Amino acid sequence: GRLYGQAEPGRYDRVLVDAPCSGLGSLRRRPEARWRRQPTDVAELAELQRELLVSALAAVRVGGLVAYVT
Repeated sequence: GRLYGQAEPGRYDRVLVDAPCSGLGSLRRRPEARWRRQPTDVAELAELQRELLVSALAAVRVGGLVAYVT
C-alpha cells in the first residue's frame, strides 16, 4: 500500500507493485470500456500508481528489487 514505505522503510528484499490500470489498452477487445472511464479517472489512477511506486521504492532495501506490473 501507500504506507509501507513510511511504516517500514528499507525492510524488504523484494516488493511487487500490482498497480491498478485504466484498462484503456484493451479498447480493441472491449470498446464499451471507453464509456466507463472519465478523463479524471486516468489522472487519479496515475497519481495512485505514483504513490504506490514511491512507497515500494522506500520499502525495499538498498540493492533490493521492485517489480511494477499493471
